[in-house]
Amino acid sequence: MREWITLAAVCSVIMATLAVAQEPSSTTLADQTVTQTVADQKVKGYEFETHYLHSVDQQRRYRVYLALPTSPAPESGRPSIYMLDGNAVMATLTADDLIPLSQLTNPPVLIAIGYDIATRNDVIARSYDYTPPVFEQGQRVEQPIVRGRIGGGADRFLSFINDAVIPLVQTRTALDASQRTLWGHSYGGLFTMYASAQAHSPFQHYIAADPSLWWYEQALIKTWDDSVSRLKGRTLSVYVGTRGRGEEPTASLLNDPSVNPLMQRLALLQKASWSISYRAYPQYGHGEMIKVSLLQMLSEFTGSQQ
Repeated sequence: MREWITLAAVCSVIMATLAVAQEPSSTTLADQTVTQTVADQKVKGYEFETHYLHSVDQQRRYRVYLALPTSPAPESGRPSIYMLDGNAVMATLTADDLIPLSQLTNPPVLIAIGYDIATRNDVIARSYDYTPPVFEQGQRVEQPIVRGRIGGGADRFLSFINDAVIPLVQTRTALDASQRTLWGHSYGGLFTMYASAQAHSPFQHYIAADPSLWWYEQALIKTWDDSVSRLKGRTLSVYVGTRGRGEEPTASLLNDPSVNPLMQRLALLQKASWSISYRAYPQYGHGEMIKVSLLQMLSEFTGSQQ
């Protein structure tokens, strides 16, 4: 069962998860070797390419998968969907999952940004790339460490997407700059929410699945200020698997000062014409939300284009 709920309930459930760092239930999953991906299957209406890029500091090497529609692109360009943890995404999606997209009049380009490794995830690299900058007393903490891994590089990774990934895709097909979607799960969901609040972010639609908002004592939420409300017309969808997270928070939780900052920020975004939605999946846990959220995103995209 999926539930659409109110802004207050969004804050209630999300804040309840902040106190509990999602256990890396996906740790063993992250270490799994990727042998076959959707790119190895025959997908009618799509062809696949793989490209390689380096971070500016040459410390991380990325594998960027492109799923390009085979039909001619319209003059206005194609919509595009960018997905983090690209290795895991490509190992999760199947040819059948892409059939509804391929049948659209203007199918989207799919971009899965992964790392050049044999396994589903590079936990060290993503810990840096997907987590927001941390500031203490107005000064940036250059090496914030959580679970023994250095973080805080989300601003640089967002610049990398802007300066390297999108230009790469533009060499392969025409893109509609007004129809860009970003999806991320866990730390990737944290990055997605970070990007949604940045003026220079190239995306209009943001989908965060089980975002790790607990990271570094909720550093992301603390950095959101009134300036975020000046960003008009963005769409933020949050999908959370609530299985195993205990009882739903009571309304009194919303009056707690630790909850109010998020409540205030989301309310500002709604006033700024943001479209904010939340779906709870009581039957699914953290790791399962990768597949669930991908399929939900593709389903909603297909419905919006018909």
